[in-house]
Amino acid sequence: ARRRHIEDWANVAKELEQQYKVEFFFCDPAEPENIDAFNRMGVYAVPANNEVWLGIQSVYNRLPVQVDGLPRLLLPPSFVNAASEFEQYQWAEHKDGLHDKPKKVNDHTQDATRYASVGVDAFFGMEKSGTMYYANETVYSDSQF
Repeated sequence: ARRRHIEDWANVAKELEQQYKVEFFFCDPAEPENIDAFNRMGVYAVPANNEVWLGIQSVYNRLPVQVDGLPRLLLPPSFVNAASEFEQYQWAEHKDGLHDKPKKVNDHTQDATRYASVGVDAFFGMEKSGTMYYANETVYSDSQF
């Protein structure tokens, strides 16, 4: 499989904008040139908050079932790669035996989930952010619809 260029991803983002009415994308702040490329191509992209612990807490807060009978993070059964990453997420052990951050292995979906969850919380607030869904390995919030 060939590695996609950022322009390819921007075109995918444009399709997703139209299909799911996505208003903006939260992107890895470590790649500002990718954010710039998205914006140049007409895709509104903003740097995500990359605080790992804040992101983990934000995602964790979406997992309990709410009064409507649903959690605030839904993962379709067909998303086996994303599900696999969730199952493999592990804490790194440091020389002192402490576990203070996750291992950086097979974590692209986890990073995207954290970025989206924190971003949606910041823009809409947890109470109003609605349920987050996955589509095409991208995270969406129903508050965007």
